[in-house]
Amino acid sequence: MLYASLSIMGPAFGRLPEIFDLSPVAAVPLIFGYQLAPVVHDRLVEGRVHRASWIGFCLLFAAIPLILGLSESAAWAQWLEGVLGPRGGAPAP
Repeated sequence: MLYASLSIMGPAFGRLPEIFDLSPVAAVPLIFGYQLAPVVHDRLVEGRVHRASWIGFCLLFAAIPLILGLSESAAWAQWLEGVLGPRGGAPAP
């Protein structure tokens, strides 16, 4: 449940750099730190990291390069415009 909640925080953290006109890459340390917190908690409190924490951390960490690669892709932007419509809500010509 914890990592399911953490996984939906990624888009929110990914939008933070847009507010400050930064690259999407600027969100990576924030996303990474947020995902690392349960691993650190397990280590400090339990003395070891639970297997579920490692699996969740690794899966979410592995998704970061995929997400960053797609966010900078022209093909992805074109596909999104086809699905969601052009930016600004203007109708397509």
